[in-house]
Amino acid sequence: MNAIDVVIPAFNAARYLDEALASVLSQDRAARRIIVVDDGSTDGTADIAAKFGLPVEITRRRNGGAAAARNAGVTGDGKILLQMGDHKEIAAFASETEILKAMLRLINPGSSAVYFLAGHGERDIEKAGDASMTRAKDTLESKNYSVKPLTFWSITRYRKMPA
Repeated sequence: MNAIDVVIPAFNAARYLDEALASVLSQDRAARRIIVVDDGSTDGTADIAAKFGLPVEITRRRNGGAAAARNAGVTGDGKILLQMGDHKEIAAFASETEILKAMLRLINPGSSAVYFLAGHGERDIEKAGDASMTRAKDTLESKNYSVKPLTFWSITRYRKMPA
C-alpha cells in the first residue's frame, strides 16, 4: 500500500487545528507524515501542531496565502513544483535533467506514446498482470504518456510506427 502524506496549510488556525489533526490521526489508513504549513500565523498554530509530535511536522513560512502554503508542503521533501497557469509538474529531485523533463512536460502537456514490444515471447503490457509491468505502465501514464503494445505484425503490415 502506498504511503500517504497529508499537507495542512494553516493560517491562524489554532482553534481548528487540534480537531483537524486528531481527525487525520484517527483514520483507518495511517498517514506517514502530516505536514502542517504555518503560513505566518500569530495565534499559536505552530504550538498546537508541535504538541502532537511525530508524524506531525511543522513548516513555518511568511504569509503567502493558502496555495503557496500548500505548495510548500507538497514540495517539502525535496521535490520541486513547477507551475504554468493551471498546469503543474513535479520534478522528483533537484537535478538539471529532472527539472528539464518537468519543464518539457509543462510546456508540452500533450500525451506522448511509449510502445512495449509484444509477441514472440515478450509480455503484453496490457495483459501482463506482473506487478512491475503494471507499475511501469502506471508511472508512465501518470507522466502523461499513453502506453501501447507494439507487435512485429503491425510494423511489417503498415511499414511505419503506429500513431
